[in-house]
Amino acid sequence: MKINRAMLKGLIFAKGLKQWQICRKINLSETYFSKIIQGKINPSQKLVEKIAAVLKIDPNKLLQKEVK
Repeated sequence: MKINRAMLKGLIFAKGLKQWQICRKINLSETYFSKIIQGKINPSQKLVEKIAAVLKIDPNKLLQKEVK
């Protein structure tokens, strides 16, 4: 799944969280999470849901809209 990186970064900042805090809550390595934020890795639906749960948002807000 393509994640909206700008949205993810903005939400992390707005919620006052650090990347390591999110990683610890969902049991994910900081390196892997960093690669998601950089757009090097596309996360699974389940991982998007876990990240969204930590951020307390709808998972669909994290998904990149496809241009048709």
